Amino acid sequence: MTLRAPAQRAALQQRRREQDTDAWRARHRPRARIESTVRQIVHRTHSRRSRHPNAATTRLGHCLAATAINLIRIDAWRQGHRPETTHTTHLCRAGLR
Repeated sequence: MTLRAPAQRAALQQRRREQDTDAWRARHRPRARIESTVRQIVHRTHSRRSRHPNAATTRLGHCLAATAINLIRIDAWRQGHRPETTHTTHLCRAGLR
């Protein structure tokens, strides 16, 4: 349990209220999409860390990973698997959150 100073607690509650507005969600929607893509690249290509010692080969690895994800997405789209509009966590699906 964390006890915060009253000013810090008020600021935290204000930020949480802001996150419940449509304007905040609209402003952060692109970030969520980008983070989703990065997560998919890391998960599918195991590219959390670069295997290459220099910037040129690291960049090539990133380009190949992005190309692979695009091909995976195209294949999924052609097979009728449409992307989810929102991501639901395992805890939410299990009713624990």
